[in-house]
Amino acid sequence: MADSSWEIPPGTVYLGNGHSGISGSDRDVNGRVVLHPQPSNDPNEPLNWPIHEKAINFSIACLFTLMVFETLDVGTVTWNAMEAELGFGYDFLNASYAAALAGLAVGCILFAPAALVFGRKPVLAGLAGSTNDTIIQISISDLFFVRQRATLTGVYTIMVVIGTYLSMIPAGYIVMNQGWRWVWWWYATLNTVIIILFVFAYGETRYRKSGNCFIGEEPSTPTPPHEDDTEKKTDSATPCPEAQQTVPVPFEHPTTPTPTRKTYIQRMTVFGSFSDFSIHSYWQHMWRPFILFFRIPAVAFIAIEYSLILCWVAVLATTQPILFAQPPYNFSIGVGNRNIAPFIGAIVGSAYGGPLNDLYVVFMARRREGIYHPETRLHMLVMPMLLTPLGLFLYGISISKDQDLPDSELVLSLRFP
Repeated sequence: MADSSWEIPPGTVYLGNGHSGISGSDRDVNGRVVLHPQPSNDPNEPLNWPIHEKAINFSIACLFTLMVFETLDVGTVTWNAMEAELGFGYDFLNASYAAALAGLAVGCILFAPAALVFGRKPVLAGLAGSTNDTIIQISISDLFFVRQRATLTGVYTIMVVIGTYLSMIPAGYIVMNQGWRWVWWWYATLNTVIIILFVFAYGETRYRKSGNCFIGEEPSTPTPPHEDDTEKKTDSATPCPEAQQTVPVPFEHPTTPTPTRKTYIQRMTVFGSFSDFSIHSYWQHMWRPFILFFRIPAVAFIAIEYSLILCWVAVLATTQPILFAQPPYNFSIGVGNRNIAPFIGAIVGSAYGGPLNDLYVVFMARRREGIYHPETRLHMLVMPMLLTPLGLFLYGISISKDQDLPDSELVLSLRFP
């Protein structure tokens, strides 16, 4: 295994050098499966949960993500009907959409630290969309190992795409057949179902390790005093006749029992242990991301890149119902149908940045004697960084020149790989 004495930057871990056991998992020189983060022997640690419990937890978080992005974007399909019935202008509707995004940004800064202090479940249940983006990434880190995280992030991205794009398709038909108000009634119904699932099936993933041993190791036990050390201490100390006549008591090895699995009620509770809460710790969680942003270039690059992608998603979500409702397009419910093409492109992008990214970092780690560097994941950003601006330019040019539908569909399928 890699020498533990090496001074390595944060995030750099050992993923294995390709020497696999019968199960196909990489193993170190001692024959243990190489996992990072290394799980303890506690069955309550999310990394040790059964696969079906991880799947249920992550699926509910993804459904919650879908509904958050649907809430943000599905309303744009109703803008034409709202303008005709209520007289709201597009400037006012654009401002309302911008206010929602501003609330998400500010809420994430103020309330995301609460998820680290109080737990994921109470914050998601109470603060909803403003912390969704952050908490689902924390949940992926809680539940899955390093070599799995890009794949699960790809699944999360698919949920974002479904909420952003595909939700507009049924919304257009609901506006036509039932009226624009029913879009929100259907949303409230689906949200109620997710809340029920969240209360009765979503387990809290906040976990604090408290000295448990790692899988494959024996529980730690205090080392008995060495006889030579005892003799030296006795010789150096002032002799005591009474103590010298005392019969030595054998050293007993206290055993550390393996923790028991929590009950269903304990796993589903909204209220956990808040013993480590303080205003100082909460404030630290708020300003620490900004320090990392300015001190680590890779963090700053990813933050800016992700914010720009969300910015262009918001621009397209607000321009489509306005521009394509006018000549020469004159779309009504067809505005929602236009999102099929970007959905297909985003699915391809999720596969590229998810499972393929996991395979790539494992491949590169094996070429580096098992050492994984987190910035290795950025190598695959080269293609999206070229195609996304190209797609955006073509989208703007095609609209300005009143291009017909096939050209615009092609542009939308290219812009988000």
